[in-house]
Amino acid sequence: MTTRQKNGFAAYGGSLLALLGMIMGYFAFTATGGVNAMVLVVAVIALVCGGLLVSAAIVGIRKADN
Repeated sequence: MTTRQKNGFAAYGGSLLALLGMIMGYFAFTATGGVNAMVLVVAVIALVCGGLLVSAAIVGIRKADN
């Protein structure tokens, strides 16, 4: 597997993680009984980590020779 393919998989995984964070954030705000703080914290962490993974993978794809 080439470096470009590995970074492509990392970008795909990061976007899924960010999407999961957005969905969890939506459910945290729409849950009955107000905002669920624990779910919201996990959602923000997933969103940030997913975004960082995607940006790092894009940089890796641009720098990769193969």
